Amino acid sequence: MDRQQLPIQPRDTRSGALQPGEGPSLDRPRPDRPQADLPQTDLPQIAGPAEPPAQAAERPAQGQPPAATAVLQPAAPTVPTVPTVPVAAVAAGSAVAAGAAVATEAAEANPDSNTGAGAASTATVDTAAAPLGFAQAIEITGQWLAAWEAGELSEEVLADRVAQLVASRDGARGFFVVALAGDSPLLDRLPEPLLLQLRRAGAPLIDLTARNLAMSSAMAVAHGRGGDRQQQAGSERVQARATELLRQLEPGGVRQRLETLLAAARDQQGEDVAFLERWGYDAEQRQGIAAAIEAVASAA
Repeated sequence: MDRQQLPIQPRDTRSGALQPGEGPSLDRPRPDRPQADLPQTDLPQIAGPAEPPAQAAERPAQGQPPAATAVLQPAAPTVPTVPTVPVAAVAAGSAVAAGAAVATEAAEANPDSNTGAGAASTATVDTAAAPLGFAQAIEITGQWLAAWEAGELSEEVLADRVAQLVASRDGARGFFVVALAGDSPLLDRLPEPLLLQLRRAGAPLIDLTARNLAMSSAMAVAHGRGGDRQQQAGSERVQARATELLRQLEPGGVRQRLETLLAAARDQQGEDVAFLERWGYDAEQRQGIAAAIEAVASAA
């Protein structure tokens, strides 16, 4: 069967690309937003090796005068502190770390957990040098969004940091656990600088968003059948946010990705069949996924 063509025309209420000389400053905070000093996070900072401390000279033999100069001993290697993350998020992350799995499992395991909580932090992370893992990405995203909501982190600085984070698969998955499933209103009123950075992330971020759409749609059906209205509402919130984000990402890439997903959900054809079978979605859940895909195409 020929793959169905989706007339997807995502709502593009914002500029899709930056022109030379334009765009938000990623390092300069906005003048209308105070940048308060925030407590330091315990996340490991990516930096060069520490300077070796000067150690006292070895004790001289009895009757000998002390050495005139101190002996420098090499510093012992330091072990970075791993941040504490919600147990549900860690358990879910370990279950999906091996393949092209989605971030949403942590939220489905416990949608009521406040993954957006945490002390605000101004810490920056050089993810190009050492990308954060899934659990670390959850933790630091929660801190950034808390600071943004409190007005202590500008939209431009937040966008810059998220751009670095979503450059890796685990970083993007951790970001979506908080942004899609958490209580933060970030994706409900997506800032323009952040939207531009998410568009620049390209096909990998579109793929991850589409998978979140599929999984949340399937779980909403399952929770509805089980009578768990609270879990169902959490899944539907992820579904709605993923739908709106897909409408604002690059239209051609979104159309191509959703056509592949629709072929698997409706006709059991294509490369996404294995993805749906891996999670054991039944016929009713696949219908729910197909309906969610069509809802993206029907953007007003």
